[in-house]
Amino acid sequence: MTERFDVAVVGAGPAGIAAALRAAELGASVVLIERADHVGGTCVNTGCVPTRALAKAARLMREIRAAGAYGIRVSDPELDWSATATLVRERVGLVRESKADLDRLEKAGVDVRLSTTAEFTDADTPRLRDDSAPPPPPRSPPRR
Repeated sequence: MTERFDVAVVGAGPAGIAAALRAAELGASVVLIERADHVGGTCVNTGCVPTRALAKAARLMREIRAAGAYGIRVSDPELDWSATATLVRERVGLVRESKADLDRLEKAGVDVRLSTTAEFTDADTPRLRDDSAPPPPPRSPPRR
């Protein structure tokens, strides 16, 4: 099935979201294509937000280890990686919720395609592949 849109935006980071919202505001039919299963881009999902949470954990470990220099006796701290990873996921989730990007895009009438890859067949035509669907089974080699 071929679908037609006035504007196809590839990438649902801050710039892609802004472009999609603006195009929809100007009356265009818009599809926003994102290969991940969520919007927000690198900063929210794998960059700034998780890095800040991990950096805070590292600073706390350093401070606890230095406490003895101030007359505070503590045992050697131990990192619970599972709890730290859970905290990071929660922080990312909070930022995603606070931005409410999917709600804003939906209200603007933007067709959002998550877990989707765009491949341009020419300068004006993207072909979309749903990456959430399982790949087709491999074909058997030809019989001789």
